[in-house]
Amino acid sequence: MRNFTCCEKAYVYGLRDGGMNVEEIAKKVGKSASGVYKVLDRRDEEQCVEPRKPRGRPSKLSARSKRQLVAYTKKNRRATLSDIANESTDLVSKSTVRRALHEGGVNNRVAQLKPFLSQKHITQRKIFAGEHLKWTLNEWKNVMWTDEASFELGKNTAQVHVWRTSSEKYEVECLAPTFRTQRQSVMVWGAIAFGQKSELVFFESNRRKAKDFVEQVYEGALFRFMNDLEHPVLMEDGAPVHRSSYTENWREEHNITKMIWPAQSPDLNPIENLWMIMKRSVQKKHRSSMKLETFKHCIQEAWDEIDIETIKHLIQSMPKRVKSLREKKGKSTRW
Repeated sequence: MRNFTCCEKAYVYGLRDGGMNVEEIAKKVGKSASGVYKVLDRRDEEQCVEPRKPRGRPSKLSARSKRQLVAYTKKNRRATLSDIANESTDLVSKSTVRRALHEGGVNNRVAQLKPFLSQKHITQRKIFAGEHLKWTLNEWKNVMWTDEASFELGKNTAQVHVWRTSSEKYEVECLAPTFRTQRQSVMVWGAIAFGQKSELVFFESNRRKAKDFVEQVYEGALFRFMNDLEHPVLMEDGAPVHRSSYTENWREEHNITKMIWPAQSPDLNPIENLWMIMKRSVQKKHRSSMKLETFKHCIQEAWDEIDIETIKHLIQSMPKRVKSLREKKGKSTRW
């Protein structure tokens, strides 16, 4: 039966209607007699044109009503199911609304945490993308990616749910902007370059001024790290300690080339991905009774566990990150 094409089946039906017996038909079409019997037995089933009745109860919402619900979530990303159901002209339950939205490809998801971007920030990021769009991987290999990170105990960030489709994950209205805070527990500094990573510096809690930063970082870990690179280019964000005249003078005295970096752009700095990996690792080891020194030891272990191949992979992503930034016109990217 499976070996019969639609044309062969039609041919079998015609020969049978013309009075030919099964054996003759089998010889005519070059098939077995049993196969011909099966084709003829199922003729009525295959020629039935009556459509099947849909299973279950008909939907309470028309196609137009479903489109209206989807459109409402586009304008009200943080609306609850009750809010959306109340907006419908039909008397429907929240379950019905949820199914209708799912059919339209819209699901309730946790909003992605991204730094708030003003128009000034977006403009700076667009300029950065334009200036570095044609950079090759060899040029990115010369960059020393540096950053500070704060490790906190018991941090529990509330999750924000928004209505969106799978392709709207990084749309502005689907994000939960993050803002800088003064909360901190243990502050560290680190740097990476292609195939390399620096020492991890633990800041002393009472030494956070520019002079202290230079002594703890520039004259120590950074100086030793940059000596291993042929043509190092320093990447730092716009933290006040990086912009002070004291640190600027030190960089000038030591002929350090610094990259112009757009504000609010952790998605462009590959070392940010390492902080995320480390924080997950530290969180698994964290205990409520853990002492500060033990906590620092866990942080150091997490840094030591970062393998060189991971660092290479992150820096190799830079051309894609800049391209994505250009495509997003300076707005938040997926990185």
